[in-house]
Amino acid sequence: DPAPAPVPPPAPRPDPAAVRVLQPFEPPNDRAEWQLYQPLAAPMPLRRVPRDSVRRIEALADQAPAFAAPLREIRRTLALAAHAGRPSPRIRPILLVGPPGIGKTWFARRLAQALDLPFSSLNLGGATDNRCLQGTARGWSAATPAWPIAELARLGAPNPVLFLDEVEKAGGQRDSNGRAHDTLLAMIEPESAAHWFDECLRTTADLRNVVWVMAANETRGIPAPLLSRVSVHQVEPPPASAFDGTLAGLLAGIAEDTGCAVRELPPLAAETRTALRRSFARHRNLRRLRAQIEECLGIAAEAALEAAH
Repeated sequence: DPAPAPVPPPAPRPDPAAVRVLQPFEPPNDRAEWQLYQPLAAPMPLRRVPRDSVRRIEALADQAPAFAAPLREIRRTLALAAHAGRPSPRIRPILLVGPPGIGKTWFARRLAQALDLPFSSLNLGGATDNRCLQGTARGWSAATPAWPIAELARLGAPNPVLFLDEVEKAGGQRDSNGRAHDTLLAMIEPESAAHWFDECLRTTADLRNVVWVMAANETRGIPAPLLSRVSVHQVEPPPASAFDGTLAGLLAGIAEDTGCAVRELPPLAAETRTALRRSFARHRNLRRLRAQIEECLGIAAEAALEAAH
């Protein structure tokens, strides 16, 4: 009897915690910079959110009560992903709408920190066409890939938090130089995001795992198709009662930017905190409060240095 045919080994199962962002591509020229994008053409591990991500989100909600609604939605997404055993959930794009100075950019950064995800930002306010997002096509002397692809390569992760500010002010014409809103719509729509075609690299990219957070002062100027594909949250200025949590969050951000721990910052005197609380109750503007805190910290640091000498 003929020998039985060998049973082929089972095909390796794809790693659910790794994705291939780019399909194989040929660089447009021989410049070394294109090697930066080659890692995206191999399976790349997704950044896992921490096990205590729900607790971190709740702590962020205590520091930023004005953002309770989007945080509640994110917390439920994390809980559902954990129940399904997915360590890197896909989060629906978020649009934060509110006046300037209420902490939209601050919130996006703190959200990335709470989820242990890389962060990058882009301001669309001065965009006159879609090149800021889409990049430039091959053939141009300054050909560049799409901005999300460049950031995924720079950050080394397929699921960073990408923050877009002043979305309502993005310009461009559909029949001439392209509209940034149309490009953004294709990048966040799940079906088109799975096969986003980059005109510079001439290959498709998988952008479905990007965590998009957008900010606008108003929804007027944002096309309805784009609004229908994001979770819109109206953000009001924080109440005066949120001063303690807001102060703690801003101090943490200042310490991080300074490169030290919060305990290493100069202590704020009781009368200084009282003055800051009264001022915050009047303006309820996080940008202004942070500037006031930084000024008070500088004064306290100068006094400490003079006392030491």
